[in-house]
Amino acid sequence: LFALIKIAKKEFKKNNELQATIGLKAINDALTKMDLVFGIFYDVPISEDEKNNIEISLIIPVDVISLIHDRQAAKESQNWDLADSIRQQI
Repeated sequence: LFALIKIAKKEFKKNNELQATIGLKAINDALTKMDLVFGIFYDVPISEDEKNNIEISLIIPVDVISLIHDRQAAKESQNWDLADSIRQQI
């Protein structure tokens, strides 16, 4: 696996786009075959409750977004005390 990653790194650095594409496809094919045997790439199953919690946690309240913008503006104007106080509010 690590040998394939090392080879992929070399392929990405190649200047010849066609040659790099062929090399990367060969690496992808090898990884796919390894996955069929070892099950390297898979999604960890999660329950419906976990899915719902993930979706809920991705929602950022509007007031928090506003504070983030205010903090960014304070940092840009180098008002560090204000930026620190806004960070505490966030």
